[in-house]
Amino acid sequence: MLPIFDASIALLHNMRSANPNLFINLTTGTDASPSWLFYADSIWRQGDDINLYGPGTPVQQWMTYRDAETWRSIVRKGPLFPLNSLMYHGIVSAENAYYGLEKVQTDGDFADQVWSYFATGTQLQELYITPSMLNKAKWDVLAEAAKWSRENAHVLVDTHWVGGDPTALEVYGWASWSKDKAILGLRNPSDKPQSYYLNLTKDFEIPQGEATRFTLTARYGSNPTVPEHYQDAVVITLQPLQTLVFEATPIK
Repeated sequence: MLPIFDASIALLHNMRSANPNLFINLTTGTDASPSWLFYADSIWRQGDDINLYGPGTPVQQWMTYRDAETWRSIVRKGPLFPLNSLMYHGIVSAENAYYGLEKVQTDGDFADQVWSYFATGTQLQELYITPSMLNKAKWDVLAEAAKWSRENAHVLVDTHWVGGDPTALEVYGWASWSKDKAILGLRNPSDKPQSYYLNLTKDFEIPQGEATRFTLTARYGSNPTVPEHYQDAVVITLQPLQTLVFEATPIK
């Protein structure tokens, strides 16, 4: 390890010793190793603050870039790194942004961005927002999703990656599980419909002996191919650039 990191770790240790309640976000020089969480509460997902990738509006392209970078730099390299301890660069709708994110977004695009962001389970929740660019509908969806995140923090702490590679425009998402409740977020980054093999035993990483049948309740978005009562693995179809968030209650 470079001497600069030895010095950084010593500094972080001294800061935490002086104030155990400090929240430390380590934003430079890290990799996808969970060992950083001995010293800090979160690390940077890597890559550019903002960039665009794939089809769709600038908002949809920004979401795909954000998640593609997370896949490339964190999930692929460190599959055991807890996604709730990542800095994703927040929700962006600001006059000082760029690549089209400095323009007023449609209510649908903004809602997709908000719900996909909170579905990541991140504990470092950032808002890069110019208030005057948000109408009542946008404020309402932001408040609803933020409160939902807080209410489900005990579940979202388990968030891990599911699905494929956003760089290849494959369906991907985030899943988290607890004995009493689970959460699944899915997104199709393609401008064409795509199927996804929904296997909740695998996606939720359910321990042996726990319930594997669920009642699925749509929290954001709707999709008739997703069964309300999940019994076994099934193929579902996501519409182009569709974002979905579901809550799963075990059937005992």
